[in-house]
Amino acid sequence: RPLEAIEIYELAERRFTELGMARAAAQCTYMAAYALSVLGRFGEALRSYFSARERLVALGDRVLGAWCNLYLAELHARLNLIDEAADLADAARSEFEALDAHEAEAARALLVRARVSQRRRDHDAAAADLVTAQKTFDAFGMDVLGADARLGRAELAVEAGDAGEGLRLAREAVDSFTRARLVGRRTRARLAEAA
Repeated sequence: RPLEAIEIYELAERRFTELGMARAAAQCTYMAAYALSVLGRFGEALRSYFSARERLVALGDRVLGAWCNLYLAELHARLNLIDEAADLADAARSEFEALDAHEAEAARALLVRARVSQRRRDHDAAAADLVTAQKTFDAFGMDVLGADARLGRAELAVEAGDAGEGLRLAREAVDSFTRARLVGRRTRARLAEAA
């Protein structure tokens, strides 16, 4: 229930601010931004993520600051603001790579960067990022994110005329999405499989 969550986060943010708990207040803004994006209220989500990022970074919370950049990159890509999405994805990746034990998060930034590269028609760069991300997700047992990378690679392969590789990767993605019971993603993978 994202709408209720927004109200709760906004109330909690005000209360934490009154109590002088700046980090907790900024974390509430971060969580409200996520709920806003789920509701499709992208402008409000962007403003909230930017606000949360600024405050979290000022408070020294590099991890949530990097997550803000990652979610900002995803939103910018969704809104087709490609240059901004690329810059934010690169920033998120660099920030996660500078932290200990955040390889999977850095790989998520590669998924966004691959989408940006694909929109720019730079399929080689997109494929390279997807392969790197997939290897990372597979190494950490992150089946769904690995399947997202496989699906991206399948779509690129089909577009490049390599139907066999596209079919193989799409089938692997379908299997993963089926196990995870992610119907929407499975349907998208089946479309790539059928191509």
